[in-house]
Amino acid sequence: MVLTVKDLGTAPEAERGESRSAKPGKGSAPADPAGRADPEQTAETERAAEAQPNFHVQLELPDGSDYARNKPCMLEIPGHPPVEGTTNDAGELVLSTPNVSTDNATLRLFDGGGVEIASWPVTLRADDDPGADPGERT
Repeated sequence: MVLTVKDLGTAPEAERGESRSAKPGKGSAPADPAGRADPEQTAETERAAEAQPNFHVQLELPDGSDYARNKPCMLEIPGHPPVEGTTNDAGELVLSTPNVSTDNATLRLFDGGGVEIASWPVTLRADDDPGADPGERT
């Protein structure tokens, strides 16, 4: 399974061709000409970017009898904290993952009692990875 990590979020102002700093009293202050960034604002921007869903997969139960509906899951990405979520009524899992490339991620599926019932190796490709195939996007 090869999945491409993709940022699905777009600022509404950018879609309309507007600048956030073009309107007095709205948006962000212009960048510091000396190149110094406000660490608090940088951290806030990074947290907002991380919150965008960029991983979407539909899972079946190991025996193939049905979709894995309303099941807890965990995506383990080397060097990053595990990303946890729950499948919906259609067995779809949507997560917000770091924009990284790795061949060693693992997706784990659990029953309602916390017992692992399946796992799959997952290859992730960062959105800006030149080796990513657009046909692999989810």
